[in-house]
Amino acid sequence: MKILDKYLIRQYVISYFIILLSFSVLFIIVDIFDRLPRVLRHSNDFWLIAQYFMLRIPYLFVLLSPVNVLLAGLFLMSSLSKYNESIAIRAAGISIFRMITPLLIIGILITLAVALFGEYVMPIANARENYVYNVEMRQREVEDIRVR
Repeated sequence: MKILDKYLIRQYVISYFIILLSFSVLFIIVDIFDRLPRVLRHSNDFWLIAQYFMLRIPYLFVLLSPVNVLLAGLFLMSSLSKYNESIAIRAAGISIFRMITPLLIIGILITLAVALFGEYVMPIANARENYVYNVEMRQREVEDIRVR
């Protein structure tokens, strides 16, 4: 792996996580303001409410990852252009396709990771979230939930 590939991958991953963190915080804040009155009607236990909102993070991760992959690539290319790094890369004789190959590979790896995460982790978190809301907060019976 060349130095350029390592640099591009590092910058892409940093951009990806910054965008993921900022969108996550924004989504959680909006979700709290949207759902908090309903949740507070059924429970006043802070840790139960915190657990309920933390169990929504896997859904958030799967929901936002496609946009994050795209935006991280756009921000990286914009940053390379802003500081004339893309011109230096082109002047070194490296083609544009060769320059974006590491980004394509990382994007495919993130896509596969999100697909596996959405297939195996998210259903468990959603089931636990529904259990926390319906059984622990609203005091419903487990059998009621399965029948409905």
